[in-house]
Amino acid sequence: MRKAIVAGNWKMYKSPIEAFQFTEAFKTQVSPDGIGLDVCFFPNYLSIPIVAHELQQHLGVYVG
Repeated sequence: MRKAIVAGNWKMYKSPIEAFQFTEAFKTQVSPDGIGLDVCFFPNYLSIPIVAHELQQHLGVYVG
């Protein structure tokens, strides 16, 4: 069976500070060991480095 994928695209929605705050909240809700599905975040280009750095320890979480 294929693994489920959940993707979020906020290209024009969150500033870099808001993206950082979101990732901090996300990390408190999700185990770094994974949640049984793949999660993909697509922030605006200014926020990609912040989000990628903050979520790099979480298995099954991807940033693009």
